[in-house]
Amino acid sequence: MFTNAVISAILASSALAAPVVIERSVVACTNSAAFSNVRGGCVTSVNDNDGIGAGADVYTYYQGAATAFPAKTSWVSFDQMFTANQVNMAVSCGNNGWGANDSPAEIADIRAGIEAVAAASGVDHRFILATIMQESVGCVRAPTTNNGVTNPGLMQSHDGSTYNAANAAASIQQMIVDGTEGTSSGGGLTEGLNTYGEVYSAARVYNSGSIASSGNLSDGNGAVACYVSDIANRLTGWVNGASTCGTTVTTPSSECSYTVVATNTCYEIWMEFGITEAQLYLYNPSLDAACDLQIGQVLTVC
Repeated sequence: MFTNAVISAILASSALAAPVVIERSVVACTNSAAFSNVRGGCVTSVNDNDGIGAGADVYTYYQGAATAFPAKTSWVSFDQMFTANQVNMAVSCGNNGWGANDSPAEIADIRAGIEAVAAASGVDHRFILATIMQESVGCVRAPTTNNGVTNPGLMQSHDGSTYNAANAAASIQQMIVDGTEGTSSGGGLTEGLNTYGEVYSAARVYNSGSIASSGNLSDGNGAVACYVSDIANRLTGWVNGASTCGTTVTTPSSECSYTVVATNTCYEIWMEFGITEAQLYLYNPSLDAACDLQIGQVLTVC
């Protein structure tokens, strides 16, 4: 059903310092529901012009079960989605203090890597791209986070690989493999798709490891509450529009609280907990514009 021809072409055309082998088990989509479900995230072929076009750069807050989230008939095309998001990719490293911005070649490698991994795994390339933008805003030099498990790279995968400038294209593709197909230490997007047969539960599990007993996919269950709603909006065209996520969420549990220590900055906090700057301000209306923190201050982080 799937082919590694695209992968071979990328590696053959790349000027690498030494031969590089992509480490993978090709954990592919196997749940038939993930192909047939109106919110399924698996495909039998890769089509850059799938979807409804560019969509609209607006945010709609979704919560509840997967059926409350948009069907694939509302998703934008991969080509339009990538074009809209590559503007943010081009500045995300510098904006976040992660080093030099992505070069045009690195952005092209991200696109090629997504297409190759989608072809091999059967995961919809739009779901892969949405996850990359959610996890790292497409910065190939995104730092590794560690909350008991190391989460590196473009997709903040489970003990996966990081960027290697000496083997740029191959290392970028490896990061996408790790997030999509999983690693020897933990699953990727395919694990959730094969378990639940649809994108939104798969996204919830990718972020938090489990789904809250309520079944509400916008309950972070100890992780990022807005994660699944954000993914849904990225799939329907949201890029830079103001987020309305969390405007009707009940008061977070203690798992969503963080007490500021002397060395903290707002940047460190939103990176540590996988939220955006806008979400930190949304959860904490008392923060001033300069984001001045006080030792002992309790912040809501999900």
